[in-house]
Amino acid sequence: MSVKIVLTPYEDLPTGVDWPEQTPIVIKRLQELLCSYPGGEVEYRIKETNHGIGADWPTITLELLGIASVLFFAIPALHKKIRETLTEWKTIKKELDSFCEWLIGKEPVFSYSIEKAFLDALGHLESKTDILELELIEAIQIPGKSGAPVPGFETSPRLYYLFLFREDNECAYVLLLDSESKIVVYKSLGLDPRYADNR
Repeated sequence: MSVKIVLTPYEDLPTGVDWPEQTPIVIKRLQELLCSYPGGEVEYRIKETNHGIGADWPTITLELLGIASVLFFAIPALHKKIRETLTEWKTIKKELDSFCEWLIGKEPVFSYSIEKAFLDALGHLESKTDILELELIEAIQIPGKSGAPVPGFETSPRLYYLFLFREDNECAYVLLLDSESKIVVYKSLGLDPRYADNR
C-alpha cells in the first residue's frame, strides 16, 4: 500500500512556458529533492495528474511506498482491532510526519490520501483510549469542496475522510478529516449508559 501526496509545483510563468513543458523539469527537481531526504532512502512513484475544475490545473501525485526501512500499510480491514493488523502505527506515523514536514518546506502540498488521515485520526485518539484495542468500523472517502467563494482551483473537488471506531461495546469515536489531514469533526459517543457523556 502507499500514501499519496498531491503537489502543486507548477508556475504560471510570464515567459510562456506551458505546463506540459514544465512537467519534466518539475519531475527531475522532485527526484533530486527526494534523493536528498535526510531521513533515509525514499521509495516512490511520481505521476502527472490534474485536479482542476472547469479548467486544467496540473498537479503531481507523489506516491510514497516507503521511507528508510518503514514500509507503508493498508488501512486495517473493517471490524478488526488495530492490534491485529497495525501494531507499528506509531513508527509509521512518526516517519510519515517527519517526511511531510520536510516536504512542505520545499514543495506546495495540495492534499494527502486517506492513509495519512487514518494515522492522524489514531494520533488524535491516542490520549483518549488504548488505540490498539480500537475496532475499525468504517473508513470512507467523501467527495466535497473547499469553501472558497470563487470557482477555480481553490474550489476543486476535495476529499473528506470519515472514520468510525468502536471501543469494546462502550464507546464509538467519529472523526472527519479533510484532505489536508486536519480534523473537521470529532465526537465520542457512549454505547453504554454508563459512558453517555462525551470524553
